[in-house]
Amino acid sequence: EIVCTTTLALGSKELSKHGAIVTRLASIEDMAGMNMLCSDKTGTLTMNKMMIQEETPVYKAGETQQSILRYAAMAAKWHEP
Repeated sequence: EIVCTTTLALGSKELSKHGAIVTRLASIEDMAGMNMLCSDKTGTLTMNKMMIQEETPVYKAGETQQSILRYAAMAAKWHEP
């Protein structure tokens, strides 16, 4: 665990050189597994409202919006309060 924490801390230092603010070291590890990140930090594009868009890009034959959302839900680390 010490090696992992040290590695993540070094990664955080490197990211800060590029203007990134890392609040949790574990978030660096989470980001490493991402292919795509969609972000609207201020809510100016989304008016601060969450919604699922009508059309979902699907890159594999046979997949639907419903199946993609199911995969996303299964992959999410969701914890009820």
